[in-house]
Amino acid sequence: MKKTSAEENLEARADLLKALGHPVRLLIVNLLRVKPRHNEELAAILRLNQATISHHLSRLAEVGLVESERTQYYQTYSLVA
Repeated sequence: MKKTSAEENLEARADLLKALGHPVRLLIVNLLRVKPRHNEELAAILRLNQATISHHLSRLAEVGLVESERTQYYQTYSLVA
């Protein structure tokens, strides 16, 4: 059965809330609200390994909250405006 646009919209909203439902992701969003940051910087601030930060950033990117840009040696992440 094909989903209606209202059902798809509801699923997108649920995915967004699931992504924000993890405390580390909320911290990342708050840090990116202040300024764009790279993975290493976020890992140091949150005292987590880079793989964990990458996982959380990927989840936030999947739902359209963050975007990344390659700058010299780093992938810099920022909130989507």
